Amino acid sequence: MARMEIYTCVNKEKGCNWTGTKFNVYEHQEFMCDHYTCVNKEKGCNWTGQNFNVLNHQESCQRYSSANKEKGCNWTGQMHNVLNQEEISNHYICVNKEKGCNWTGQKHNVLNHQEHCEHFSCVNKEKGCNWTGQKHNVLNHQEHCEHYSCVNKEKGCNWTGRKHNVLNHQEYCKRYICVNKENRCNWTGRKHNVLNHEEYCKHYICVNKEKGCNWTGRKHNVLNHQKYCKHYICVNKEKGCNWTGRKHNVLNHQEYCKRYVCVNKEKGCNWTGRKHNVVNHQERCEHYICFNKEKGCNWTRHKRNVLDYQEICEIAGQNEILEKVVKDIEGLILNTAMCREMN
Repeated sequence: MARMEIYTCVNKEKGCNWTGTKFNVYEHQEFMCDHYTCVNKEKGCNWTGQNFNVLNHQESCQRYSSANKEKGCNWTGQMHNVLNQEEISNHYICVNKEKGCNWTGQKHNVLNHQEHCEHFSCVNKEKGCNWTGQKHNVLNHQEHCEHYSCVNKEKGCNWTGRKHNVLNHQEYCKRYICVNKENRCNWTGRKHNVLNHEEYCKHYICVNKEKGCNWTGRKHNVLNHQKYCKHYICVNKEKGCNWTGRKHNVLNHQEYCKRYVCVNKEKGCNWTGRKHNVVNHQERCEHYICFNKEKGCNWTRHKRNVLDYQEICEIAGQNEILEKVVKDIEGLILNTAMCREMN
């Protein structure tokens, strides 16, 4: 017997406990449910009613608030008065509110105030410039501000000056550093000497540094060192292979490494062996499991037996029968209850 699905109302969380069949949902939602609420519920409106009355209520609701509510305007009223209230509200604030301007006024006066506000600040405010003034004076001030800093400020350069002197200073600044700073190269110098220094810097490191290679040398010797570095490792390092050697020996080692593992390692297979024996082992491995493992089947066997066993798995059969019986009983109980309600 098919199971009849029970539907609930979209207003269930608002207190409607109605339940019914699919073909009754639309009729209930549209004409019977009286748990629809106002869009201003969070603003204090406790109205509830039927769906077809919602729009009519919204028109007469007195709980619409001003866009400046967070700025101190406590006005509430009907929807058609909102736009008019916005125009006459005295709670519009200046863009420089956080910079100390406490001006408030009506919407049409905002732009005029911005032109005369004395709280515009310099782009170098965080660098110590405390200048404030009107909007039209900002660009002029920037040209004469003495608080522009060097790009190497975090590297120890304390120079400050005017905007037009920045590029000139950069050319003579002696705080440019080497790309190998983190590799213990402490060289600092002028911008035009950086490339020359990097050619002779002796702090370039090997790609295998984290694997134990402590070699350091000049840039032009890096590739040559990589060829002879003995710290290349096996792909099976995490599986217990501690081999290290030169780059050209890696592939050869992989062929003879005995640390390759079975795909069923997490299922209890502890086999390890060479790469060319992996496929052969998979065919003989007895740790393949049944698809119904999570349902309680503990069968393990060869790969070739998996599909055949699925056909006769008792767990699968028992579960399917049990699920069918449970569904039939639930359907019978539900239909009996519905018939009683109709009678």
